[in-house]
Amino acid sequence: EKFKDAELLLTEVKRLQPDYGNTQDMLKVSKCEPLYRQAKQFMDAAQYRKAYANLDKIVKEFTNYKDSYDLRYEALQKATVTIRVTDFKPTTYNAESIAKSVQAEVVSKLNALNNPFVKVIDVQSTDKIIEEQQRSVTTGSDLEIGKLLAAKALLSGEVSVIEVTQGKLNKTEKRGYIREESKTKDPKTGEEKVNVTYRKVIYWVYNQKNSLSVALKFQLASTETGAVMVSDFIRSNQADEVNYATFDGPSSKLVPGYWEKINADSPKDVINDNQLDVRNLQELLKAKRDIASMNTLMSNAIEDIAKRTAQKINQYNPEE
Repeated sequence: EKFKDAELLLTEVKRLQPDYGNTQDMLKVSKCEPLYRQAKQFMDAAQYRKAYANLDKIVKEFTNYKDSYDLRYEALQKATVTIRVTDFKPTTYNAESIAKSVQAEVVSKLNALNNPFVKVIDVQSTDKIIEEQQRSVTTGSDLEIGKLLAAKALLSGEVSVIEVTQGKLNKTEKRGYIREESKTKDPKTGEEKVNVTYRKVIYWVYNQKNSLSVALKFQLASTETGAVMVSDFIRSNQADEVNYATFDGPSSKLVPGYWEKINADSPKDVINDNQLDVRNLQELLKAKRDIASMNTLMSNAIEDIAKRTAQKINQYNPEE
């Protein structure tokens, strides 16, 4: 029963002469038997996920070995957390529709998990079963209904809209200069000189910020014991802002600064014609002007909460 040694030797035999004797059958035994025995031990210890992993290797490579196909199905059934999702409750006055959206997105994200051990029971089907079985359900508690529907866990949640701030578009007048260059030649030397002059102008700076915050407090509880399997408080803060400048003129020549009077010079006048200040102003002129709507931010928050909730449940492993 030196299965690993046998596997190495039989693999070499198969490489040298693939059809030699019953090499293929013995190779199958040498690979499968250790996995199968360990899977049986895992099953006895109620470590069904580990048993499934071993049996899945056997089935994928050899289709079947002994009763590994049926045993894999049994391990999967026992390891799978079937989840019945109850209606998420709003805890703030403006969260009723948001709670429904969060619930739907959480279900969608759970269904999209690449996890054979997490399964959401279809709501429509279970609702029909509930209607048919209402006569036999006396208390009507969620846990008893969960048992009735063969759900191993119930997922419940409370949704709160903590903050919603739709900012106003603020418009601020800014004073600057247009940098104008002209070239002249020295009549004596013939040298070309660049003369720089500044003309006073007005440009505008706009800024706006939208933000919101949504939270989900959820709990995944066992229908058999009522014990909490997974719980968390997940908050998603979403925000977007714009900060840009506009100028009705040759923006590439615009220079930041300040002036008191447009038609007269003043000691308070300042021209910030340096590389850093000019670059910052040019970035404002080219900055984005469209801000994410409140609907977009809400969709992002719901998506974020649902994704993190599904990940949390996906990480749950009762065998660890």
